[in-house]
Amino acid sequence: MTVIYDLAQKLFYRHNWKHPELSNYVETLFLFFDDLLFQLKKEEQFIFPKIIQLTEKKLQEGTFNYSTLEIIKEYSITMQNEHRDIVNQLELFRRLTNNYILPEDCSKTYQSLFTKMKEFENEMIQHIQVEDNFLFPRAIQMAENLTVKKK
Repeated sequence: MTVIYDLAQKLFYRHNWKHPELSNYVETLFLFFDDLLFQLKKEEQFIFPKIIQLTEKKLQEGTFNYSTLEIIKEYSITMQNEHRDIVNQLELFRRLTNNYILPEDCSKTYQSLFTKMKEFENEMIQHIQVEDNFLFPRAIQMAENLTVKKK
């Protein structure tokens, strides 16, 4: 993300007078990264530790707190909603850049930015698919199974 941020900033300062459309793109990109960093921090500091705790409980088949199940469910739904927002933002970037078509007078910075954004988009989609289709559903199922055993 840092590379993309730096490229976008450099591109804006060098070419915004020739390409006024960069202003909206770069501003939207910066806000997107700010939100994304906040979301990733929540995942790392809250939901992933809860899933790790759940996995450790599963291995020990020890006590399990029902509230952990509810927390995992709630945050899984929240993360999935945030993931939909991310996908919408990525689609917006495609619209703002005309599907990452480079202008005829583009520089290497322009080329690098669009290449990095396409790579980032692919990686982000994979990240979202793994979490939404595998990690969160499995964590919820594991928590539900432990909760049923406790009752």
